[in-house]
Amino acid sequence: MIYFVINNNFHFIDALNHVRSLDRKDVVFICIPHTLDMTVVKESGWSSIVFESPLVKRGGCFNVFHMLKIKRRINNELTFKVNDAVFFYTEFELLNQYILKRASRNNSSCTLVEENGLATYAVNKLATPENLTRYVFERPRHIFFLLFFSLLKAMCVKTKSEILPVMEDLIISDVVYYQNVKVNRDVKVKIVKYNAGPKKNSAIKKNESESLYLSQDVYNFFMSIPEYLDHLDFVFREILKDFDVINFKFHPREVGTAIEDEIKKRFPFLHIISDNRPVEMLISDLSPALLVSFSSSALVPLKRQGWKVLFTMPYWKGHENDRLLIALAESMVEISQEPLYEIKTLKNIFD
Repeated sequence: MIYFVINNNFHFIDALNHVRSLDRKDVVFICIPHTLDMTVVKESGWSSIVFESPLVKRGGCFNVFHMLKIKRRINNELTFKVNDAVFFYTEFELLNQYILKRASRNNSSCTLVEENGLATYAVNKLATPENLTRYVFERPRHIFFLLFFSLLKAMCVKTKSEILPVMEDLIISDVVYYQNVKVNRDVKVKIVKYNAGPKKNSAIKKNESESLYLSQDVYNFFMSIPEYLDHLDFVFREILKDFDVINFKFHPREVGTAIEDEIKKRFPFLHIISDNRPVEMLISDLSPALLVSFSSSALVPLKRQGWKVLFTMPYWKGHENDRLLIALAESMVEISQEPLYEIKTLKNIFD
């Protein structure tokens, strides 16, 4: 049996590409939704099972009954075996870690697939023994969750801006990268030729005067809201030197918040994209000449498809004071190099 542990739409889109190359029917999607459209997953026709993480609900880490229910369901409904393969995209969701540890104890392989690039690259540069600390010390409010799911020894990387949970390297059988980017963890890396989906159709008329900015709630992690607004002001002034239109798409976490109102008020010239589909699904309709974001990993696969992209993080001086952002910047440089393909698809991992 082949399992894909997915948490958002990016994971599902990428996993579907791999499923097609595997030519296997015994595939199950283990869904722990953050920003995952379950309607799309169900309509795909593939088997799926859903577990709601207590950590994504307000007060969920104190809801003993919900945690017991989820743990019981996982233990009863997921019976991993020796020849099973489990692919996952992030360690940050602690329920992912619980599932993966269960799979590892049953000698199933657990393969970390890069999460559209940047986040995976940066964490795998930082998650070395000297940089790790106990997660419970950094997030004591999660202690009940950690106790219930046997994760008290869980470790994390603490940076100036974030607390990033990681697993022991020995649980990870392989790491799948689409680019030849340096890894500092004690894990085996395999470079897979990335199926980014259809190349940018040259027949699509590109809107040469239009750009698209993908917003992120970086003010919750790296900077203050005033700093982010000032950064946007600088970026927009630069973009408007070459483009007449800036299409702007809010991150799902920003929709309906005060920052949405503030950005609309301060930058009334923006053309707000209200389409809820991920950018990968609407890019052909918009067909901008340039895609811009602070550090959105969504730009990485789009760049591989042939779209012109620009990361603005290096233009914010504050990135030099955060080792996570430094690692991200290093990765941005490395992904500009030609990838070295060692194996062509995930299917070859089984050979």
